[in-house]
Amino acid sequence: MRSSSRSLAEGRAMNNTPDSVFLELAGLPAAGKTTTAALIRTRLSELGLRCVVVPEAAARSPLSHLKRNWRFNAWTLCQAVGSVLEHQGTHEHDVVVLDRGLVDALCWIRWFRSRSEIDLPTASALEAFARVSAWFQAPTVVVVLRASFDTALSRRGESGRIVNAQTFEELQLAYGKAVDELRERQQVGTVHFIDTDNLSRTEVAEEVMKQLIKYRLGLGAASQGRLTRR
Repeated sequence: MRSSSRSLAEGRAMNNTPDSVFLELAGLPAAGKTTTAALIRTRLSELGLRCVVVPEAAARSPLSHLKRNWRFNAWTLCQAVGSVLEHQGTHEHDVVVLDRGLVDALCWIRWFRSRSEIDLPTASALEAFARVSAWFQAPTVVVVLRASFDTALSRRGESGRIVNAQTFEELQLAYGKAVDELRERQQVGTVHFIDTDNLSRTEVAEEVMKQLIKYRLGLGAASQGRLTRR
């Protein structure tokens, strides 16, 4: 259990700025995104903060039969953009958690490109759409949760279209390359990788909370600096 003083300190840290923060949880299946999102929402609620979790759009897609097709990813990308626009500027929540979002979509597009399963003009168009500044450059913390194939297989109980050794290896490489490219272009600032293989669900959530609080503190310091200069 945490001490009440630490909880209060975390609450003050998260309240340093009135702007909503978008937290995107990206990563392969069975990495723990949905479970972590639920734990984060509970933890933030305990701190007196308003949090909403935007569920993974893939779960409700009418294109589930196309999960290994770029068209499925295009559909989920559009849903992610819609979710960001829906929650931008409302000030109804302190934190908006995206269970997969824009960066995640870019990683999957990179995978389709590596397999030559999408033509270059279409891939480029989708990537440009995902990176439109009106939604892509919203204050965001991106956490990529990683798990080895053996861990994913243990959590899922069986292999499948995505949870298989070859696809997992390809996707891990695609995620790394896509994030590296975003960093090189300076199109995304706060991206963290967390390996979940040897961490409990609570420990993963705590690691994500650390990054969220750190980012929130940075925003608060920047806001205070602007006020001081005035």
